[in-house]
Amino acid sequence: MARRRPTRDLGGLALLAGSALLVLLTVGGYSIGNLLDQRLGTAPTLAIVGLLLGVVIGFWDLFRIAAMVMRAQPLPPPPRDALPEPDDASRDDEPHTDA
Repeated sequence: MARRRPTRDLGGLALLAGSALLVLLTVGGYSIGNLLDQRLGTAPTLAIVGLLLGVVIGFWDLFRIAAMVMRAQPLPPPPRDALPEPDDASRDDEPHTDA
């Protein structure tokens, strides 16, 4: 039987895949725009449009993947060191006296 991976490992893998998708969409958008520029004689207009479109769609997809990973993972409890310790001077059960 296959072992299940912890969620935090899958989160890193998902963000890596999203980053690769961002690069792929950016390069793909530029390539398609460049190809259309060569065929239509509109260089570099469609290459720039394809590049920008690829970047926007890639970042949107990366954000969507990151949001899915964040929703799937529960927040870890705060470390015990981060919790403030109560001070004896800040307790209100003893009256303060000014000497």
